[in-house]
Amino acid sequence: MPGGPPTQTSPTRDESPLRVILVGRSSIEQRLRRDASIELVRARNAVDAIGELASPIDAASPPACVVLLAPDTLVNGEVESFAAAARSVDASARIFALYPEGTANGQTCAPLDGTMSEEADVAALRARMAPAALAPKAAAPSPAAPPRDPGAAAPSNRAAMLALLTGGDPVPPAMAAISARFPGETISFHPRPREDPGNALPGVPDPAEMMLPVAHRGAVFGWVSAPVRLAEALRPFADELALWVALWRQREDLQTAAFTDHLTGAFNRRYFELFFARALREAVDHRRCVTLLLFDIDDFKSYNDRFGHAAGDEVLTETVRLLRSVVRPDDRVCRIGGDEFAVVFHEPEGPRDPGSRHPTSIFQIARRFQQALRDHRFPKLISADRGRLTVSGGLATFPWDGHEPASLLARADALILESKQAGKNVICYGPGALLRGDAD
Repeated sequence: MPGGPPTQTSPTRDESPLRVILVGRSSIEQRLRRDASIELVRARNAVDAIGELASPIDAASPPACVVLLAPDTLVNGEVESFAAAARSVDASARIFALYPEGTANGQTCAPLDGTMSEEADVAALRARMAPAALAPKAAAPSPAAPPRDPGAAAPSNRAAMLALLTGGDPVPPAMAAISARFPGETISFHPRPREDPGNALPGVPDPAEMMLPVAHRGAVFGWVSAPVRLAEALRPFADELALWVALWRQREDLQTAAFTDHLTGAFNRRYFELFFARALREAVDHRRCVTLLLFDIDDFKSYNDRFGHAAGDEVLTETVRLLRSVVRPDDRVCRIGGDEFAVVFHEPEGPRDPGSRHPTSIFQIARRFQQALRDHRFPKLISADRGRLTVSGGLATFPWDGHEPASLLARADALILESKQAGKNVICYGPGALLRGDAD
């Protein structure tokens, strides 16, 4: 019937099942989904694509795989890194860069397997696939078995990729894969701290040992130490290790940006919601207490109106700095709104002093913070307004004031209202603080 939904064709005998990972958005997706012989997976970015390569949907997924990169998915400097990482996970996968309709693009696009028009159909895609790529994969060799030529190829780093995808450090499994290629040899990685401004080479006491730099785009991440005679064989492995470290650091930077308030450096609301829920789950499992402090800055709008937004920004950033100076290392300071803040007081390992109660001094911490804020001199405020900055807040403690995030938040928020009605510059507390002896 004209205008109806597209029909899905069944694969014929000569159409071997094919797994396609499409990175980004492209018009080719609609055509590929109409073919029943295609298992189509769309990845948001290059890291997700490598994760899909490492972990197919299930055991029935087609063994032959092709990766299609939508236009503008990667910049030129990232193509080589992506190709190396993808092939370390699946050496038989084919990788093509898509180009828009009407664009002349006959380049080979090294180190990829070529380019392909976004208007290509399944038949054109299969025509670009080598027969060997459509054949079932042979069983992977044991990771402990060294190749005939250790320097001929990079190691399979499935474990490193899985570690990266789950938030772990990919360096230990990557180093384990490298060491497996050189049985009996002592090979280790010496990381360079991120805050290290220089590239000073660590000392090498044994003249038979060498330090091979692990570097990417001019950044030195550390050094691989090994016998000098392995220098040439280890070089490609050190280069690949640099890619893992670069991906890991990029992931850390993105995670930090996703969970950090860009103005104050405090954690943001997204982080607060995730962390607070997790802290309460752990408190239930281990029969511990968690206390939440919510507060806002009294009459904050007036400071913005009278002195400008630069003064308001200074008040916010200094508030976070002062608060961090009085809380404990495991407590979390979060900015959850314009001038609204939350602090989660928790002790993941229990009280440091076996004889203390949770928490022994949270109310005192809050009072010290109030005093520090009143005493602080803000350069952008006129002298008459210095020493007048105050906050109003509420303290709610699990399990007395609530059993889940929503009820504890509601209780702390209600206590803020009580603080405002009491004349501001007040932190009210629920019965949990009284029961634990936190308030006086």
